[in-house]
Amino acid sequence: MAAPMNLWPKGLARCASYSSDKSKTVNSQDIRKTTAGNRRGKPVGAALNTLAISVALAFGMAPPAAHAQAGMQVRIDIPAQSLNRALLQLGQQTDIQLYYLPETVQGLNAPAVSGTMTPDQALQKLLAGTGIEFRTSGKTVTLSRPGSSSSVAQLPEVTVIGAPATGATTEGSGSYAANAVTMFGNAQSLKDIPSSVSVLTRQQMDDQNITTINNAMLYTTGVSSIGYAGTMGAGTRAYYNARGFPVDVLLDGQSIVSGIQWLSQFDMAMYDRVETFRGPAGLLDGQGSFGGSVNLVRKMPTDTFQIKSETSIGSWANYRQMVDVSGPLNKEGTLRGRVVGVASKGNSYLDGERSREGMGYAVLEYDIDPRTTVSLSAGYQTAPVYRFDFGVGYDSANHLVIGPRGWSQNFGPDWNRSYTTIKEANATLKHRFDNGWNAQATVLSHEYDAYYKYAYTNTPVAGTNTAAYYGQRQDVKDDWLGVDAHVSGPVTVLGRKNDVLLGASYASYNYKFLSASQNIGTYDIFSPRIPEPDLPYTSGTRTRIEQYSLYGQVHAHLTDKFSLVLGGRDVFFRERTRTTLPTDTSWNTVAKQNGKFVPYGGLIYALTPQISAYTSYSKIFSAQTSSTYSGAAIQPFTGEQYEVGLKGGFLDNRLNATIAAFRINGDHLAVSDQTHAGYYVDSGAVRSQGWEAELSGSPLPNWNIVTGYTLANTRYLSSPTAQGQSYSGETPQHLFKLWTTYRFTQEALQGFSVGGGMYVQSNTWRFKPQYHQGGYATFSTKVGYQFNSHVQADVTVNNVFNRKYYSRAPYTLFAEYGAPRSVMLTVRASY
Repeated sequence: MAAPMNLWPKGLARCASYSSDKSKTVNSQDIRKTTAGNRRGKPVGAALNTLAISVALAFGMAPPAAHAQAGMQVRIDIPAQSLNRALLQLGQQTDIQLYYLPETVQGLNAPAVSGTMTPDQALQKLLAGTGIEFRTSGKTVTLSRPGSSSSVAQLPEVTVIGAPATGATTEGSGSYAANAVTMFGNAQSLKDIPSSVSVLTRQQMDDQNITTINNAMLYTTGVSSIGYAGTMGAGTRAYYNARGFPVDVLLDGQSIVSGIQWLSQFDMAMYDRVETFRGPAGLLDGQGSFGGSVNLVRKMPTDTFQIKSETSIGSWANYRQMVDVSGPLNKEGTLRGRVVGVASKGNSYLDGERSREGMGYAVLEYDIDPRTTVSLSAGYQTAPVYRFDFGVGYDSANHLVIGPRGWSQNFGPDWNRSYTTIKEANATLKHRFDNGWNAQATVLSHEYDAYYKYAYTNTPVAGTNTAAYYGQRQDVKDDWLGVDAHVSGPVTVLGRKNDVLLGASYASYNYKFLSASQNIGTYDIFSPRIPEPDLPYTSGTRTRIEQYSLYGQVHAHLTDKFSLVLGGRDVFFRERTRTTLPTDTSWNTVAKQNGKFVPYGGLIYALTPQISAYTSYSKIFSAQTSSTYSGAAIQPFTGEQYEVGLKGGFLDNRLNATIAAFRINGDHLAVSDQTHAGYYVDSGAVRSQGWEAELSGSPLPNWNIVTGYTLANTRYLSSPTAQGQSYSGETPQHLFKLWTTYRFTQEALQGFSVGGGMYVQSNTWRFKPQYHQGGYATFSTKVGYQFNSHVQADVTVNNVFNRKYYSRAPYTLFAEYGAPRSVMLTVRASY
């Protein structure tokens, strides 16, 4: 019940482990007792009340943890498996710390242990017949074989189960509470970051059947996921806002300048976790978005062999198969590999829409020596979508259009289609020095190729059920290259250790775009039998962006309770464009910055061992290539954020809580010119302000929960036409998300688990407030059964009450229907 939730099986088999993402390895001269504090509308109103009570309990009124003391009886539920894994689960379900050599338990199996008993009694049952002895001192337990030549106290390195986890890997933790993040280049505890950060763990992704980045963002605190094209599968596209601004993407901490908005991404089976930093992230991106950054962190090889299978069958004939194989590839365990594959196909709730997906990911990791590791990985995904639709909103009389097929109506012709292919390669070299410093160099290549051919409606003519259709054909090629090198480690000043990070990075983005567009006639929107046109390309452009940057961060521990965080990134940025069709032109520089420094700073004060107060300040800029009707360029969008908050880690960091208030001031935001189509105006100053609260983790044994609420007010501070109005109608003022699961251990219900969640948002609109989607709430539920230690089945129902809504607010052009009720059966097997 008190083991760290991020003790991941890698360290169990390979004791000499130096990576921060592996089980803790300690030197015999530094073995010491560790403290628990060091481990690791109406629906809106009701949701807010629930979260307020939860956060209040976490920060001020949480009862003391009922830890399993050595003589206290607790519920134990450990299936038959290897002794290594059984000991890991014993540490998770009790409050004891286990010290032992890997060879002590190597090759041994443990029987199933279930019932109410003391930790000592459970350990006796697990070790029965193995010949292994154990010694208990308080909550510390040492395992050894009789007559062994070395005791734990004499060994240079031992495996510790039940000690604080220091890594960021979430797979195998069984938790929704993350221990650390790696988006800054080194592993940092959430409480050491004076900003709002959320982590979507592997366990939560599995429990909610999250397979696309769209759904990952949908269930991330403070982020709006807005459907754009396609409704099912990895080939669907969406865009994402946080705090009233778009968010950017990082791939394993590597900035790629752009790449998450409007584009599909790899299947989530490839990733261990999703880290989201909310607010201006200039320290991470250099020039980028004010909304924040999303860091997608890949799965890496495990030190012990494992194979996982996931088979899903769901509504609208959706089928998905995932296989994940990982483990050592040589006897010494210095070479490790992992392969993940996904195949899926299915239809949609929209008539005629269907999708396919094939994804493969492979990674090799090799220990050149005990302190140097190199890894190579590659990913490939293809995801066609057929007969997708952009939807229809209001007609010319401002009436909302609902077809005779209701919310399954597809307004697009049967030849609408898209083909997307994603390729990625990564090479990383890591070295760990004797003095605690680490060095890392990474080269990343990411390619996105897409072909689109479709027709969409103009504003339907009221009373006729007809509209002019526009045909489009597009060929898109996006190529990203990222190179990063950084070092991190401790520096002692006046007897106090300070953490330092220094690095340099290069990122380039090449964009090639060919398109054709034409009016293809007026047709019945409810039965669009439209001949497929040829649509030869008539327009072509190319864009090239390059960014060089130097960055650094210092986390200075000024006193035992007071810390100062200072950082910044010096950015050199250039964006060039050229036309390739109808005529080929030379490159033209449309944006350039030389030596633009983007600062970040924060203060952290430890109010108690569990709760810290913080404040932070950050700046960012974003180059704008839009021009005014007079031909003048609009200045870069610049701004700053102020944030204050509280962070808490409770119950041995099994439960994380955050509450924060923020204000973002921006200047020179480019918005569409309402008088001259295709041009932009400098709208002046804007402001986003509000507060957020999040609770994630395990309040009680076998209970996981993650819930978050965001209040965001977005306003023009100075605007010739929209003074005081919202500049981001697609950002809901109120946004609440909840997901929770509980696993039964009582004998009558043993093996069963249940889960449920809700999503609540207030009114949103596009372009004009009268074109809006009112506030709504959707609910989901799950029932699961664990047949044995290897096989589990879950049935998940989304949108239980079949709420009808738009995931993209309707306008006279486009509107995306939200998903109706759906059911998914998923069977998972692991060995």
